[in-house]
Amino acid sequence: MKKIILLFIVSLVFIPSLQAQITQGEADEIVKERLYYEVCNVTIHSNDNLQENFNITTSTGETIELEYPCWVYFAKYAGTTNHKYLIVKESDGNLLEVNALNDGGPNNLETWRFIQRVISFMDYPLSETMCIWANYEVFFDMGDEVVVMINNNEELEQYVSCAEASYPEIDFSKHTLLLVSRWWGSLGPLHDSKLSKTAENQYNLDLFLLSGYTVNTYIFMHFQIAKIPPDVVINLNLIH
Repeated sequence: MKKIILLFIVSLVFIPSLQAQITQGEADEIVKERLYYEVCNVTIHSNDNLQENFNITTSTGETIELEYPCWVYFAKYAGTTNHKYLIVKESDGNLLEVNALNDGGPNNLETWRFIQRVISFMDYPLSETMCIWANYEVFFDMGDEVVVMINNNEELEQYVSCAEASYPEIDFSKHTLLLVSRWWGSLGPLHDSKLSKTAENQYNLDLFLLSGYTVNTYIFMHFQIAKIPPDVVINLNLIH
């Protein structure tokens, strides 16, 4: 097995006032920003101890030996055995990514910290098609707060009616469509929303409302995210 030792050139002049070390919180943000737009369902775990020496076997069978202080993260992708290590160098925040083939992660991964993070999502509109959303009564029958996860065309066709042509295509091998129905009274209208992954199989959808209003409001949101399994729990939170 070929061993690769990564060495970094260190300046002979050390100036403490110009060398700001990266904290663990800052390293968390670097990793979350890197994975924000991932189109796959990924869970991030962090080793809470600063690593002085860390070895990784890459997807090509090589061993990388990291010989500098760093924060180590493991990104676990659902539905595959191909995962990723993300290494943040403590001295300057440089990010190294290493693809790991058939690697389920460190043996003690269950002791690593789960990283909560904001998930990107994209609206799925029908406004420029000859289709409309249908079967609203299904949502009213389910209650005031409903989240429907759609993972194939057969499920989607239960909620869409088209006069001609068809609805916009979705690659359900990579995406899940979420339909969110929420009714509330005597609160302000919706002005923003945020989706976060808060646990291995749990998400929070925060709905931010304008304050100072007393109106009855109903929202119906439709957006696609990286594919998630049907047993995932999505909690709706009203924030005003």
